[in-house]
Amino acid sequence: RLPPPPTKGGGTAAFRDEEAAAAAAAAAPDDEPPRWTSDSIPPEMSANPLSFVFFSWVKPLFDRAQELHGKGRALEQDDLLPLPDFDKGVAVGEHFERGWRDDVERKAAEERKRTEDEVAGVVKKKTRGDAKREKRARDLTSKQIEARADAVHLRRGLLRVMGRRLAIAGIIKLFNTCLQFSFPLILNAVLAFIEQSQFGDEPVDRNRGYWLSAVLFFAMASKAATENVYFHLVYRCGYQSRVAVSTAVYAKSLRLASSDRQGTTLGELVNLMQVDATKIEMFVPQTHVLWDGMLQIVGYMVILYTLIGWPCFTGLVVMILAGPVQGKIMGKLFGMNRAMVKHTDSRVKTTNEALQGIRCVKMYTWESSFDRAVSSSREDELGYLERAAYLRGFSRAYMGALPGIVAVVSFVAYAYGTGRPVEASTLFAALVAFDQLRFPLLFYPMALAQWAQARVSAGRVAAFLGMAEVHDADGRYVRDGGAEDEGEGGEIRVEHATVYWSDPAVPISNQKEGAALDAAGASGGKTKKMDGSSRSRSSGLGKSSAHTADEDDGSGGGAAPGINKSDEEEGSSVVLPSPILSDVTLRVAPGEL
Repeated sequence: RLPPPPTKGGGTAAFRDEEAAAAAAAAAPDDEPPRWTSDSIPPEMSANPLSFVFFSWVKPLFDRAQELHGKGRALEQDDLLPLPDFDKGVAVGEHFERGWRDDVERKAAEERKRTEDEVAGVVKKKTRGDAKREKRARDLTSKQIEARADAVHLRRGLLRVMGRRLAIAGIIKLFNTCLQFSFPLILNAVLAFIEQSQFGDEPVDRNRGYWLSAVLFFAMASKAATENVYFHLVYRCGYQSRVAVSTAVYAKSLRLASSDRQGTTLGELVNLMQVDATKIEMFVPQTHVLWDGMLQIVGYMVILYTLIGWPCFTGLVVMILAGPVQGKIMGKLFGMNRAMVKHTDSRVKTTNEALQGIRCVKMYTWESSFDRAVSSSREDELGYLERAAYLRGFSRAYMGALPGIVAVVSFVAYAYGTGRPVEASTLFAALVAFDQLRFPLLFYPMALAQWAQARVSAGRVAAFLGMAEVHDADGRYVRDGGAEDEGEGGEIRVEHATVYWSDPAVPISNQKEGAALDAAGASGGKTKKMDGSSRSRSSGLGKSSAHTADEDDGSGGGAAPGINKSDEEEGSSVVLPSPILSDVTLRVAPGEL
């Protein structure tokens, strides 16, 4: 590579200086204030209907990207558009929690009302006049009713989060479907006008072809615009449902009662927050396909009947005969998904256990054992995935070829059954209708498959959310803000405390020879203070054991609260019945806290 030729006045050096200045300007930090602050109103919230349809409210983001591109920089987090409040996890979680609680209370009230006579009959049969037995039987039956009442669905909670937007999306979907129905009808009218002109017939209105073409253009443009708005709404509902489920599962894990916490592993929680929440998210955009698919099938069959008459029913017979095959495939997919989830849980559970106890795994050389366990679960899971993939591939190929088969059968019946010539206006309009019929026939089975997966996942999430929770002495359930939002709950405050590994007044007699660590005096008399800022709100996802600790109240020999002096002198240990702090929450140096 040759250097640039020298010029008068040091041109080469000047050229290099310009390059260096440009590079420095590109690398220099942007001193501009942030474009968006916490008090900024999102552009979407102030957008007019036309801007909402054509997404012009996103223009500030593209303007910022173009500006940064000129400076040789890329978009950063602060450059993104601020989220509306209803998209934030806090608001989504609160809406879902209220909807879920309302559904639980409603279901419990319905169960109590419906089974009141049943409870009275069971109690009377079991007790035979014994007051104590009557009370026990009534309490037991009430618990059974509450258990049945807890088996609610996620529907009400999710609708509380996204119900309004999902309903608006349904209205837009209906309007979009009506525009799709107009396409073959307007095309038939345009081609009929052209045929009339070619045959020499004088048209009644010479401008009819122009305004028919204009109507066709307007209908297709409106179809494209409404489709974009529809998909924007339903996919927003999808990720809101995922946020709601993930937030609810995490919050529930912090409130689980000890009995249910022992039977729930971290791997199961991860599956609920990631795998099951994702399956629900994937189904939500397909919700309206379940009813719109049937509407489109019926609507296009009516259009075909107006175009070719009774031969369209031959194609309908072919589609009806294809229904049981598709239903069988959906049943197989549903069963495979339920069986596959068990192996997924086992794999994730084993993987998380190995990662959490990686020191023990390395110490005892259990790598091969865990590898075999994870590989076995993964092989079983992949086996179900492979069979499900083959079934889905066959289903898509089968339903993709069905419209062509239906069109051929219908036109053969039209040509030989009616004896009428196949005109261009009839042929092309019918082909368009058959082509449009392909989409509901293709996507409807996919929506059913995703519905089957989402139903299994929703049942698993609902079962977890229905588990027992921790409550205070008054029987009120504990929330993040305390019982019924009174005071601050879920935290521990320790002030002016000196904590030792063991009582410094008692010498350590079983210390091994050569050990240089003095647990009692390593701190050198230092005292650490733990105030209200030292707290833990994330102990619900971990299980820990409480180690014995002696506390000095300032006089040099006091026992820890809740420990009898006799127990302390005898060297007894204390194990809390329910873990409070995770074993990774505090990091304690030898001899001091």
